[in-house]
Amino acid sequence: MNPINPHTAYFKLTTERIEFRTLTVEDIPSWLPFFENPEDIQYVGVDTTLSPEALATQWITKQLERYVEQGLGHLALCHKTSGTFMGVGGLLPRKVDDRPYLEIAYSLLPQYRGKGIATEAASALRDFGQHYLPEHQLISIIAQENHGSQQVARKLGMHIVDETTYLGLSVFLFGFMP
Repeated sequence: MNPINPHTAYFKLTTERIEFRTLTVEDIPSWLPFFENPEDIQYVGVDTTLSPEALATQWITKQLERYVEQGLGHLALCHKTSGTFMGVGGLLPRKVDDRPYLEIAYSLLPQYRGKGIATEAASALRDFGQHYLPEHQLISIIAQENHGSQQVARKLGMHIVDETTYLGLSVFLFGFMP
């Protein structure tokens, strides 16, 4: 995939409650709590033998590389009025079973779950992908036990289109029916 110009709408997405922005190394301390509870990270396919600090650093660093290499990646999800960091969300080029996809991906800090933030962020990402990148098949890769994210995918109009293993997890691929 050719990188998207960093000045495009992707890096300037907003919704009613969320302002998307590029992640920076200064976000590592804000993202650290996500990795402190093993229950929170069981669905994201990370090396759980690493410290929370190492995982947060690795995650943010990977996004900075994605911005340069792919023009996409997780963005910070910040509360529009307070600027509070709530989590990450973005479009991620993926290969699953040797097929290319564009994943609508998001992860929230625990205190922001169950408030519609994930659905709001994922809806904005879906709309951006459908408008600006219509040649890509949009999916969400969701662990079979992650019922909350499955509910978000269904709210977006997605359905289970495949079942596979990804990053060592049994997952459903949610996609849009033609």
